[in-house]
Amino acid sequence: MTFRTDDVLWSAKSPRHSLGENFDMVAAGWQVYRNGTRTKATTAYAPRLETGHTYLLALRRADDRWTVLGEGAAVPFDDRTVARGEWCGRVLGEEDVARGERFSRTDDRSLEKLLAGRDEQAVKRALDSAGAKASAPKP
Repeated sequence: MTFRTDDVLWSAKSPRHSLGENFDMVAAGWQVYRNGTRTKATTAYAPRLETGHTYLLALRRADDRWTVLGEGAAVPFDDRTVARGEWCGRVLGEEDVARGERFSRTDDRSLEKLLAGRDEQAVKRALDSAGAKASAPKP
């Protein structure tokens, strides 16, 4: 799929690769054939990225292409709000995610859980803070 980059909310200080305005990525929920044909390949309640929705993506470069970091690295972000939008084929609001989080692991301290319902400025602050903690000298 070709994705449009709306904003980069955090990046390494000197990234080796730039996203640009658009980037290609094999996305969950789509099958790409050798001839370039793309078809939707999803099952009910399976992770996917749907056209017409916005996502926060945690990306890395692997085998000379972009890919998400792993499970949980694609977060619904419709209306620039964390946890609002398409998830596993259903359109959710942050209140739906909050209800689901009550059944998740009690030790889950993910940014997705902490920032549900918050805007992009809250995401930027949290990522900047995490980056500063990671690069701080260890005692």
